[in-house]
Amino acid sequence: MQMKIFKTLKVHWLPLVKTVVPVVVPLAGYWALKKDVDKAWEFLRQLSRPGDATLGCLIILLIVVLIGAALWWLFKSLLTSAPFSVDVHLSLNRVLRQFRSHFVRTIAVSRPDLRPVARRRRWNELVAVTLEGISDDRIMNMYCEAGQTDRPLLFCNFQSYAHAVAKLLDHVATEAAKMKPPRPQVWTIFKRPVCNWYNTFPVEWIDNGQVLRGQVTFDWWEEYKAHIAELKGPDSKIQLHRIVVNLDYKGDSDELGEYYLYDLEPLDIRTAIEKAKVLGETVKWHRSISQLLGATDLNGKEGLAVFLIGKPAGEATLPDDHKLLFHFQNSFHDGHKPISDEDGGVYVGYVPEKGSVPAALAVYNDVFIVKLTDQERFGLAFVDDDTRDINGIRLLPQYQLRTSETDRDSETAYESFVNAFHDSESEWQSGVGAS
Repeated sequence: MQMKIFKTLKVHWLPLVKTVVPVVVPLAGYWALKKDVDKAWEFLRQLSRPGDATLGCLIILLIVVLIGAALWWLFKSLLTSAPFSVDVHLSLNRVLRQFRSHFVRTIAVSRPDLRPVARRRRWNELVAVTLEGISDDRIMNMYCEAGQTDRPLLFCNFQSYAHAVAKLLDHVATEAAKMKPPRPQVWTIFKRPVCNWYNTFPVEWIDNGQVLRGQVTFDWWEEYKAHIAELKGPDSKIQLHRIVVNLDYKGDSDELGEYYLYDLEPLDIRTAIEKAKVLGETVKWHRSISQLLGATDLNGKEGLAVFLIGKPAGEATLPDDHKLLFHFQNSFHDGHKPISDEDGGVYVGYVPEKGSVPAALAVYNDVFIVKLTDQERFGLAFVDDDTRDINGIRLLPQYQLRTSETDRDSETAYESFVNAFHDSESEWQSGVGAS
């Protein structure tokens, strides 16, 4: 407990004290000299002489209380009137320190020897020009949604976004434990085929002159999925809704409902290839991994992991818990739709056609919205714009998180989520996913 208190003071208040004290102390000293503090203390000593001890103590106590109240009011006013809270400023400072440390480390590993001095000087000049090019105003302005400067993005990739979402889920669950029902609601979207929930990221390499392409997974993505699985169950502190946009089996010649996970855990690529050879012609592998399983030259790709997804080429089948949709729905979700706002857990709805996604959601690659109460909502979206070669996080403005106002014609992002989820189809009771 003592360690926790010390850590809290160190992280949250020590930087503030280091910033405030060097400014406040000189100002206080200057003020004291200007106001002739000796006369003030002489007055207080006169009041505190033996005959008037009680009155003097009361006056001193009153003065101290008034000064303390004034300082507290001033401090509170500064915090409430500041653009951001202390927590935001501290987090922002940590982010800037991390970025600076990363930049310094990146530069340092390429630095030439100290001599000759002229070589180091010219190298420094080139590094400075490079940094200025990276931070050019035109580049900064490009990192905006649809090129609009009033919609700036935080620089990040999808891994950073997923990690931020996991941290937010932890925080919301912690806050929910302190709140009265109903549970906080979280809305998220998965705009990829369900197979990509397992093998998420594209990869390619050259194998004996042939370019092989497929999908793989990484440890951090598996950790994120495990984190989602922990939010299941009626005792969960939050109610999470996921919309799967591209179910990718209706009208497809390769019906997703026929596919199985031939191992419930990801295998390193070498082990996966060996297992695929043992199974031979009895399995037709999903197109997202079929090329990779035929590789003969890994060429440094041994660290990659892959889920074996395929369908029987003959009569042999695996148990129901190996069915792809069965595993997806039952391992990571509690059902299709919650009965009421009081239900905890994770729920899934399917929107099979991309064209049926509301416009407020379709513009983003991923969206995450939190509804703590009717008045408290927070949202962020991941933007991956290939045409402009940028990706990053947009913090959604509040008008996108409210219900539509009478003067607005289009749905907000929050409304789009709620309406799309409640209108979504259910594969939960179908043969491919029923428990």
